[in-house]
Amino acid sequence: MWMKMAMFVLLVSVAILGRVRAEEIIVNRHFKGDMFSKQDCEADFCRSRGISISSHPLASQECSCQCDPQWPTFREDRNTCVDSLHECELADFVTGSSTEKIPFVFLPLSGQLVYPSASISIPSGRYDPNLVSPICVVSTVDIMTNNGWEDITNFTQEFQQPFQLYSDNGKTYLQWMGNEVIHQALEGRLLLIHLLCKHTGQQSRRLFAPCVSFRVAGSPGSIQSKAPGTSETLTERDYLAIGVCAGFLVMLYIFAMIVFIVIKKKQRRDKRLREQFLQLPIPQGIGFKSSRILGLDEKYLSDLARLSADNRCSKRHKNCHNCELHNELSHSQRHLGFAKKFKANR
Repeated sequence: MWMKMAMFVLLVSVAILGRVRAEEIIVNRHFKGDMFSKQDCEADFCRSRGISISSHPLASQECSCQCDPQWPTFREDRNTCVDSLHECELADFVTGSSTEKIPFVFLPLSGQLVYPSASISIPSGRYDPNLVSPICVVSTVDIMTNNGWEDITNFTQEFQQPFQLYSDNGKTYLQWMGNEVIHQALEGRLLLIHLLCKHTGQQSRRLFAPCVSFRVAGSPGSIQSKAPGTSETLTERDYLAIGVCAGFLVMLYIFAMIVFIVIKKKQRRDKRLREQFLQLPIPQGIGFKSSRILGLDEKYLSDLARLSADNRCSKRHKNCHNCELHNELSHSQRHLGFAKKFKANR
C-alpha cells in the first residue's frame, strides 16, 4: 500500500515538473545574438518570435532559436528579438569608431570595470550635443523578467546599487561593485541602469535621466518576477516541494509508529513468558543432583516451590496459612530425613 502511494506521489511530481518546464522559455545570452529554446513548441515557434534565425534543435521535441545579429537582444516579456530599448534614451558603448546600444558583457570582480574596452557616451538630452559629458549618478537598476522590468532591490534586498560610474581622462565607464550573490543572480539577465544627470555648463538646474543597458553573459537562474502585492505568494514548484516533503514525513511517522508498536508487543510477550515460567510447578522427584545438571541451585528450587504452593493456595481459596505451615514442615522433614540417611551411610 505504501509503495503504491509513494509511486503515485512520484508520478504526480514528475508530471507537474514536466509541465512547468515545458511552459518555460530558456534564454542563453550570446554575443552574436541571444539563443532561446522551448520544449513541445509549434512548428513556427522561431518565426513567430520576431526577427530571429533558427538553429538545430538541442533535443527531441525542443525548438532552439537564435536572434539575428542585427536584433541581438531577446526580451522575455515580449518573447521577441530587439536591437534597442525605448523605455528611455539609451547611452552608447563606444569602442573606437563602433557603437553598441545593448552590448554583451561579462561581469568582472567587484571594483573592476564592466566592458573596460568601451566608454559610455551619455546622451545630452535636449541640450547641445557638443557640450562636455554631464555629471551623472546611478539612480536605479532594473532587471528584465517574464513580466517586465523589476527593480533589482526586489531580489537582492539591498538598497545600495551594485553599479557606479567611473571617470578617467574625460571618459565615463561603468564599474561593478556588487558581491558574489548578486553576481550569480544577474547571470544571463538583461539590465537597464537609470542615470540621473546634470550639465555643469548650464545655469539651469533641470535634470535629465538617460539609461545604460547591456546583456550579462550566461543563462538566467531561477529568479522569477514578483508582482506587486504578491511578493509572499508561493509558486507551483514551492507547493509541489512542500507536498512531497509533507508526504515523506507522514510515511516516515507511520513507519516509526509501526516499529514502536512491534517492539512494545515483543516486550510484553517476553514479560508474560517470564511470569509464566516463574509460576510453573516443580516437577515431581526433582532433587539436588538433577538441579545441578539443570544449572539450578537448591535455594532457587525452594523459591519456586514456595511460589507454586502460594499460587495453588490462592486459586483454591483455602486457608493459605495452613498450607504454608504444611509446606514448611514437609520441607524440614525432608531435610531431616536426608541428614539421617547421610549419617547412616557414613
